[in-house]
Amino acid sequence: MAQAAFAALPSTVTEYYYRGDSACHEHALIDWLRDPARANGPRGLIQFAVSARMSPALRAAVEQVPEAAWLPYGTEHPNEVRDCAEVDFVPRSSPSGRRRPRCAMWRSGFGSARASSSMTAR
Repeated sequence: MAQAAFAALPSTVTEYYYRGDSACHEHALIDWLRDPARANGPRGLIQFAVSARMSPALRAAVEQVPEAAWLPYGTEHPNEVRDCAEVDFVPRSSPSGRRRPRCAMWRSGFGSARASSSMTAR
């Protein structure tokens, strides 16, 4: 689906972005988005954000983030914590020669969290 969407873009588009929910958190798609020489798609950087399920490994990485690293995110809410921090997390080792993705984590609600991967350089 993502490949078809990028293929349908006019040639005048020069910056590429992708955003997906947790149903898009699959290795084949993430690998395709991360590969600047991807087959059947635009060459170069695609910045992307994909929600991820809170796995035990991701939760452990989030818990390692110092409290001072969490910054306010969005509008304050009296019953919710709305913070954002970068979390060092890659669900499996990154192939050599590729940039390590940055994982930004948003804490919202009552202890819930969501993550998005981004290819923005660190």
